[in-house]
Amino acid sequence: MEDWHDIKRRIGEGRRCYAFFHSCMKSEPLVFIEVALTKSITKNVHELTQIQTSAPIKESEANTAIFYAIISTQEGLSGVDLGHLLIMEVVKKIQQTVPNITTFSTLSPIPGFRKWLETQLALESNTATTMFPEVPLLTKEEVQFLETYAASASLDTNPITTLKDILNKDWSNDQELEPFLKKLLTRLTARYLVNSRKRGLALDPVANFHLQNGAQVYSINWKGNISPQGMRQSYGLMVNYLYNLPDLKDNSSNYIMKHQISVSDAVRQYIP
Repeated sequence: MEDWHDIKRRIGEGRRCYAFFHSCMKSEPLVFIEVALTKSITKNVHELTQIQTSAPIKESEANTAIFYAIISTQEGLSGVDLGHLLIMEVVKKIQQTVPNITTFSTLSPIPGFRKWLETQLALESNTATTMFPEVPLLTKEEVQFLETYAASASLDTNPITTLKDILNKDWSNDQELEPFLKKLLTRLTARYLVNSRKRGLALDPVANFHLQNGAQVYSINWKGNISPQGMRQSYGLMVNYLYNLPDLKDNSSNYIMKHQISVSDAVRQYIP
């Protein structure tokens, strides 16, 4: 949050902020969650944080709660699962106070994606070896596009090198590159979130947190956060984790015990 006006936008009509406090630190929350009440699952964080030019949605007309910021303020409590406890308490509170809310979802960052992809590209450049040797990083169609693009732009014809060059420049308004990168990066984000693991659990820390809670990888969102931080973390992509209350217990158990991730059909189409 940048200033007082930013705070007001996050706690006004259709916005909620919940926090855990401790009796020894009454003036400072241990963890807090920012929630937007909307008519659908929001896919762009700027819709929630920027100045509204129209009247906010009435809470009586909303049917969805979006958890768009979960912030822990105490580094010393990083191993304590306060976020999970707070989310569950917030769901109960919203159900009691706004009973027309029936859908609960996050709008979450993907903090490890760009670093992961840069590592995969470096591995392919140096050794032609990836974490998934049986599944190439690029499809045949993507390789063909990159080779054609490189030839027309007088770039290195190696598709991996070409892709690295493209990702390191401003492509956001390039009418030729943006549709190609949208499809490619969405596919690779799904692969990263679902297939990239550490001891069986999701490599991405935010994904691992919500999956342990029983959430589903629901939607991958192009240009969900095009701020400098969003571009540094994940080329601007964000993800919705759906908290479908009847499924939370089974999803959590399957993930922790069997390393099975609940994935929507919309995301599953990108998984090799």
